[in-house]
Amino acid sequence: MIVISVVELRDNLFDYIDKIIQGETVLIQHNQKKIAQLLPLPETDWRNNMKIRPELLVSPDDIIRLAGIIIQDNQSTPASSPG
Repeated sequence: MIVISVVELRDNLFDYIDKIIQGETVLIQHNQKKIAQLLPLPETDWRNNMKIRPELLVSPDDIIRLAGIIIQDNQSTPASSPG
């Protein structure tokens, strides 16, 4: 933890922001009294905040099998010429 004064923070704000991004916690003092603490936010995965969980209506194996059939169809069908 880094302990600094308000003046030090004001004079070097971006340096301390960089330290916070790197995971440091900064304790700010005014007249040698602790007044605030800056700390990095925890990294969150947006998937954990989803209220509705998606469900597959088709099994992954069926999706792969159908994709293979579509690819084979596209390879065996000659492309039509624009006309």
